[in-house]
Amino acid sequence: MASASVLKNPSGLRVVVTLTFVTGIAAMLLAVVDGLTREKIAEAQLAAKVEALSALLPAFDGNPFQAGVELLHGAATPGAGEGDSPSFTVNGADANPASCGKKAFCIYEAQKGDVTVGFGIETWTKRGYSGLIKLLVVVDPAGVIVGVRTLEARETPGLGTKADEEPFRSQFTGKALGSYRFAVKKDDGDVEAITSATISSRAYSTAIRDGLQALAAFKEQRQ
Repeated sequence: MASASVLKNPSGLRVVVTLTFVTGIAAMLLAVVDGLTREKIAEAQLAAKVEALSALLPAFDGNPFQAGVELLHGAATPGAGEGDSPSFTVNGADANPASCGKKAFCIYEAQKGDVTVGFGIETWTKRGYSGLIKLLVVVDPAGVIVGVRTLEARETPGLGTKADEEPFRSQFTGKALGSYRFAVKKDDGDVEAITSATISSRAYSTAIRDGLQALAAFKEQRQ
């Protein structure tokens, strides 16, 4: 009945057509804005990664983040505990920014000529207090950590956010698999947890550990 009355009323039909047109234009504009916003965020994240790598490693050629390798963890949810048996498989020769740090662990090799000066490891966990935590772990050619930077996290301000500050962050510098237990002391590890932020501390620690394990698997599989 309502549709029939609209057809009989030209002014009502014009209103429907106008509203449909305006709604379509608004949807298109929102899509464009969303696309531009995502692009700006991606550019900012890339710049932050390049800056971190440049600050923590010796001089290298080009932009290592233009080419990387994806590795997938055998577990559905990485970072469950120190006792996990790592199982990583190479997912592709080209790292996809859309999956790095959310689905895949991505390895970026920094080189000067034919010499490797270090690696950037994009690692992650969904076991943060507020969910996803994405990190960039920077290591020397031997796999020893030279720095850790947070790429994305939504931890509690003043508590979990301290994981991206000193002294928590610097305690990983100089550490490597085999000689350091990447778990909080409450879990029989070596990591000094942030007061009242054990969940965040545990998540950061296991994400770093998983990233180092991914690098070890990458090195082993390319030999």
